[in-house]
Amino acid sequence: MRYALITAVVATVGIAHPVQGETIRCGSWIVDTGITVQELVRKCGEPASKRTEEQDVRVRTPNDPNSNTKRIGTTVIEYWTYDRGSSTAPALVTIRDGKVSSIEVLR
Repeated sequence: MRYALITAVVATVGIAHPVQGETIRCGSWIVDTGITVQELVRKCGEPASKRTEEQDVRVRTPNDPNSNTKRIGTTVIEYWTYDRGSSTAPALVTIRDGKVSSIEVLR
């Protein structure tokens, strides 16, 4: 049981923190990964579009690394697209667990 819990925590942390993200400017604000949804809305306003996706959270069976994974729950991921005007490329902001996990400028 302890192994499954540790695996679940490691898997969740790995999902929640991407390796590298971009920053975007919203007015006079710089927006980076790690800020809350409330901060994002305060700095950039509501996005042009939103999409929500539910993904399974899975772990391997303890003591058998070759076994199938077991579903232990789900997590919700939100994708917000910001249209930043005609002279600036749109930005796709990914939100996991209430925080910005990645920012991608759509060039």
